[in-house]
Amino acid sequence: MNPRKLMIYAGLYTGVFIYIAFNLILSKPPLTILIIGLSIILMVLLLGVVEPMLVLLRDEYTEEYTNRTSWYGRRTPVFLRSIPANYAGMSVGFLPKLKFIVLNRDALAKMDENCKKALLAHEMGHIMYNHMAKHVLLGIVLISLSVVIPIFLGFIPSIIYILLIPVILIRNVRKHEQEATGYAILYVGHESYDTFIIRLRELVEVKGITGFLYMLTHDHPE
Repeated sequence: MNPRKLMIYAGLYTGVFIYIAFNLILSKPPLTILIIGLSIILMVLLLGVVEPMLVLLRDEYTEEYTNRTSWYGRRTPVFLRSIPANYAGMSVGFLPKLKFIVLNRDALAKMDENCKKALLAHEMGHIMYNHMAKHVLLGIVLISLSVVIPIFLGFIPSIIYILLIPVILIRNVRKHEQEATGYAILYVGHESYDTFIIRLRELVEVKGITGFLYMLTHDHPE
């Protein structure tokens, strides 16, 4: 992995999106279009560039686990972090060259080899299915509708839509988690994956409001 090269990609992406935002403002579109456009650009920059760059700057790159990702479809940079949160791993980013996996260093140290394989296979499922890109596309749709519905449909439909947003997001994340689980099972088998889930519940403490929200979208603590 070449950090300097990744920084160049991040700079190029940032430049492109800032250029788009600048031209959008100069074109003086209707306020609705301007709000939608700038909101989408901001979301893409935060999830596609800023978050991966924070991983690159603050987390420890691991060649060992990066090499292991090739077992599950595609070589993907893996980083280690002491994560004070309710999960053992996560996928980050969706733009080409800026897709990473972050693993919880402390949880990983307490896992046997089979559990490590299951965890990495699950996170690779998110990468291979481009789940983060799908999250962003859904976000684009939700942002657009949140501006359009009040204008064209009025107050009551807007309230109904706002109440539906959490339901839509939760169902979407749970669907992606199920897909990633299915992907992992293809590589490690049902028995090994079930053992992995049991071990995770022993290692990862789910508590507080963030834990509650996390369990709404996950039936396991990856």
